[in-house]
Amino acid sequence: MKLLQLVIVLISVCAPLCGPDLALAQQNATGQTAPPAVQGFSVGGGLKVDLHIPEGAQKAGLFGIARPARYPVIVYVHGGGWIKGDRAKVYHLPEYARSRGYILASVDYRPVPRTNIDGQVADVVKGINWVRNNIAKQGGDPSKIVIMGHSAGSHLVALIAARKLGGRLAGVVANDVQAYDL
Repeated sequence: MKLLQLVIVLISVCAPLCGPDLALAQQNATGQTAPPAVQGFSVGGGLKVDLHIPEGAQKAGLFGIARPARYPVIVYVHGGGWIKGDRAKVYHLPEYARSRGYILASVDYRPVPRTNIDGQVADVVKGINWVRNNIAKQGGDPSKIVIMGHSAGSHLVALIAARKLGGRLAGVVANDVQAYDL
């Protein structure tokens, strides 16, 4: 009987450690919703970037004069077998990133057969460059950009890193990131 009580106590204590972090759980419990993405920044060629920004980000001030950049940035590249998907397929990444002090930028790329893999790489690079050149206005740090992809997006991220096309990057996550509960 005492062993059963001990097991129950241990499960009760350890279970919360396996779930989402406490701040996110409290936010969800109070019914507050995360701020919506700043959507549809055009990067040219019909491509766009959505930004998911933490609430406390210091955006550009009066007359567009940027305040000091603070937040590191994750540029996310969606999956879809190179033929489908879009920048809105971010799953739980915005909440996860914002709760940890990151800006999440989700980029578009044209599907095959509208272009080929090299064209998709060029599209993602265009998105990365747009983020680098504009993120300070949204409270981000252009010197702290990590690129991350899921599935086909992971492949594109790996190609960009291997070919050194993304400029100076703080990191690369070329992995099937949706397999994790982020």
